[in-house]
Amino acid sequence: MPYINGQFFSRQDLLRRTGNIRQLAGVRSSEILLGKSGGIKIFDVTSNQLRFTSMESRNLDLIDLSYKGMPINFLSKAGPVCNAIADPVGINFLRSVTGGMIYTCGFSNVGAQYEDENGVDYFHGRQRFLPAENISIIEKWEGDDYIVGVGGEMRDNGLFRENLVLRRRITTKLGTKTVNVEDEIENESFQEAPFMIMYHVNVGFPILQQGTKVFIPSKKVIPMGDFSKKELENWGNVIDPVDGMPETVFVHEIQADADGYSYAGEYNEKLGLGVCVRTRAENLPYMVEWRSMGSSDYVLGIQPANCHASGRKYEMENGEVQHIKPFEKKQAGLQLTILDGKEDYEQFLAKFKGCKI
Repeated sequence: MPYINGQFFSRQDLLRRTGNIRQLAGVRSSEILLGKSGGIKIFDVTSNQLRFTSMESRNLDLIDLSYKGMPINFLSKAGPVCNAIADPVGINFLRSVTGGMIYTCGFSNVGAQYEDENGVDYFHGRQRFLPAENISIIEKWEGDDYIVGVGGEMRDNGLFRENLVLRRRITTKLGTKTVNVEDEIENESFQEAPFMIMYHVNVGFPILQQGTKVFIPSKKVIPMGDFSKKELENWGNVIDPVDGMPETVFVHEIQADADGYSYAGEYNEKLGLGVCVRTRAENLPYMVEWRSMGSSDYVLGIQPANCHASGRKYEMENGEVQHIKPFEKKQAGLQLTILDGKEDYEQFLAKFKGCKI
């Protein structure tokens, strides 16, 4: 039942008060026309005080997420770049990294570019560049709950190559502060394929400020790179932006609660605002922390994954590359919830502290 401005409303209550339920929640499709983003097709999803934009042209990933008009995500200097001009090869991939609220990394590679006799697997893989097909716009009542969002399929395939399909559904309920990303990945070929996945969840200013608290239910932390090793003790600290400061990356092996869920997040006590990331630990046993305190590249990403985010070569050398068998289906996804005020924060802390398994 929708909870709006401190009051619960049934379906009939809301329909009495609105001529069209899209006054409160709905999905609008459009296309960005100008600049480097020109040509990207998008869905704008609104649900009372929660809003997000999903890119049909790029894996249904989320450019942004806002709550009560306040942005939650980080957006890179490049912003969303149309696939037609994006260059994913080598270091040029940085010129088409959107950041945004969520972008999906995988499936053949996560991390550093990998190359073998079969060709190049880009930094963070091909998935984030794939357009959606079999699109569905979701606007429906389920009892007294009104559900809005988008769904679709993205296929990573080729002649003599793999044939993986990602079936994705991104939804929210009217009156809630939660976005659900439900993913199913199926191998529709007759050969086993590498299966690496990471959700690049990027929180930026204004939630991200000096003193913002970072919560990751970590049982082991692995710094990736020399500077990350030097900054190991600071992985949970957020500072003001520093000109020219390099990024750091930490891989956390995570704990879960009795139901198998892991809870991570960031919270700004001054604003009374934060975000919680919930995942299934059996599907995504790592949280990759991307900590960039550099000026104008100011972001702290909490990135659920099934790998170390250092590239397929690293995973192969350590014997840790996961695979998906012919016609096997794997479940993934995450839940994002806005933490608005002390009560939400305390409820999150209880869930976070319950991650002991």
